[in-house]
Amino acid sequence: MAKETRPLEVLNTQTKQAFEETKEATERMKQSVEETKVQALNAMDTYFEFLNRAISSFPSGGTEFGEKLKTFTEKNVITTHQFVRRLGQAKDFQEVFHLQAEFMQTQMQTFAEQAKSLAEAFAKTAASEVKMPASRALSKS
Repeated sequence: MAKETRPLEVLNTQTKQAFEETKEATERMKQSVEETKVQALNAMDTYFEFLNRAISSFPSGGTEFGEKLKTFTEKNVITTHQFVRRLGQAKDFQEVFHLQAEFMQTQMQTFAEQAKSLAEAFAKTAASEVKMPASRALSKS
C-alpha cells in the first residue's frame, strides 16, 4: 500500500504545481491584455484630440450654415469618442450590444435634429445669397 500512495502524492503535487503555473500564466495574460487595452484607449484619445483640433481650426465660412455644420461635427466627434470609450470599458457582449443600441438610437435622433437645423440654416444662407446679387444689381441701375 505504501508504494501505491507514493505515485498518488507525486501526481497530486504535479497537478497542484500545474494549476498554480496555469493560474500565474492567466494572471500575466490578463495583465498584458489590460496594458494593451490602456495603450489602445490612449492612442484613440490622441486621435480624437487631433480630430477635434483639426475641426476646430477649420473655417466655417462665416455663415450660419457653416457654423452649425462645424458645431455639429465637433459634437458628433465628442459623442463618438465617449461611445468608443464606454465600449472599451464594457464587461461583456451583452453590455456592448446595449451600448451599441443606445448609441444608434441617440445618434439617429441627433442626426434627424441636425439635418432639420442644417436645412433651415441652408435655406437662410441661400436666400441671403440670392438677395445680395439682386440688390447690388438694382443699386447699380
